[in-house]
Amino acid sequence: MIKYTPRLPEPEDNVNVSRVHPLQELAKLAGGGLILLVLLYVLLGFAVDLAVMWVPPSMERNLTFLCDAYLKKEPAVPEKTERVQGLLNRLTARLEGYDLELRGHVVRSYSVNAVACPGGDVIVMSGLLDEVETDEELAFVLGHEIGHFVHRDHLRSMGRSLVFMVMATLLFGEDSDISQMVRGSYSLTSVHYNQQQELEADQFAMELLDGSGIGLDGGLAFFSRKSVADGGFLQTHPPNRERAERIRRFIRSHSAGRT
Repeated sequence: MIKYTPRLPEPEDNVNVSRVHPLQELAKLAGGGLILLVLLYVLLGFAVDLAVMWVPPSMERNLTFLCDAYLKKEPAVPEKTERVQGLLNRLTARLEGYDLELRGHVVRSYSVNAVACPGGDVIVMSGLLDEVETDEELAFVLGHEIGHFVHRDHLRSMGRSLVFMVMATLLFGEDSDISQMVRGSYSLTSVHYNQQQELEADQFAMELLDGSGIGLDGGLAFFSRKSVADGGFLQTHPPNRERAERIRRFIRSHSAGRT
């Protein structure tokens, strides 16, 4: 009589048992999910870029509330606002085909910065006004922010940030530490643009100043000053030396064209 010895089927003989270690399978699933999330974020980002170009200025003005909270908590410097508003009015008066109504605000801050906010608010930090030595320099900075409005960069950046916040909430839950951290780090006044957008805004500012009869040396003087470079003006922007060189080339080309 033959003795029967039971045995479990080998993994290669059992279709219900994977030959791959469970941790390897988990890593593949996690990696695939991450790739899908990145692709989704990129696609939604492109969708935002396309959508904001169709947002009319009249509709954008309804977004002024987004900056109200920041302006209420930061100490205002009203005695310096008139200078900013006057230059904004002078610059926007030269724009054709753009329905921009910009409101200047000066807040007390050591930061050497200015921000274009959705709805038409331009926030200038008092630290920037302490650095500029002439109206031509300030006009260049304001022209740069107007360039962001015209190119809708502020709406693009805000839209992409909101997409990131929504994805974090869907993935980790509204009350998770990660979601709260993402929401806490989001600020309309710390909107970051990519370096190409910054260079295009510089170019727009130079063309706007040229058409407004304002001297073109303001931006060059501002970026060439050592105190501005040491202060890390807009650290997410292209290097100040590169921006100054581009402005210098712009001035040379326009000077040559007039001779």
